[in-house]
Amino acid sequence: MTTKRKKMIMSKKMIISKKMMMSKKMMMSKKMIISKKILICSGVIFLLCISSVVRTYASASVGLQTQNAQSNPSNITIDGYYDDWMDKPMSTLTYGADNGTTIHDVSMIKDDDYIYIYLKMHPNYTSTIPIDSINLSINGNVCQLYLRYANSQNTVDWGHQVNLSQNGTYLGLHPFTSYPNNSLGDAAITISTGNPNDRFEIRINIKDLEKVMSLKEGTINNGSVLKLSMPNVGGTTIELLGTSTGALLGIILCIGTVIIVKLRRDNKARLA
Repeated sequence: MTTKRKKMIMSKKMIISKKMMMSKKMMMSKKMIISKKILICSGVIFLLCISSVVRTYASASVGLQTQNAQSNPSNITIDGYYDDWMDKPMSTLTYGADNGTTIHDVSMIKDDDYIYIYLKMHPNYTSTIPIDSINLSINGNVCQLYLRYANSQNTVDWGHQVNLSQNGTYLGLHPFTSYPNNSLGDAAITISTGNPNDRFEIRINIKDLEKVMSLKEGTINNGSVLKLSMPNVGGTTIELLGTSTGALLGIILCIGTVIIVKLRRDNKARLA
């Protein structure tokens, strides 16, 4: 074999080797892109699964309500207009009156700063909407709330009673506890006959609630179980897991970062 032919064969082998190496790099690059896409899709699916599931415990008297992707409380304004609750998850409260037809709609959602509560009475309900004995439990510790007007000291104005016999929307109300008797947020009540029937919406400041209940700051957003019951409305208890939205997002991002770093290291190791 001549020297020239040997050189041609070596040159061809080098070209083939380079092409194989380039092909290998392209394949690894494609795998990396696919892995990233899978990771992103998995993260989205994970978030949707966590945020959109609405389940019921084995006990029919307890419902677990979770927030879905559309239930962002940021658009809720305590103004006596209830259209901002239309896309929020709803549960029910009832004692089965009127042959089981009197079923009231209730919702409890939260963000990192506030807990929001909504109640709509069934059209068959002929009494006035109860504004006392709104029981909010945090990890088994119960805080009983009631709705009233506040005075200049931000405590209950006992001289200004809520008129529940006159149709209309009443703003400027507040959720209070018996002691200490300070406002924990704001509320609105609408009194009406027929459909829709009486309704109210409440916003509770989480930090103020933690102070009243002698809880460490951050307790409610750190995986606490929130329970809402209104014995004057129905026998059902609504539960909500009090996880911080920022914390959940942080966990997802951390997991994603670790996986991407590992994929890149594996990719470099294969190409070395």
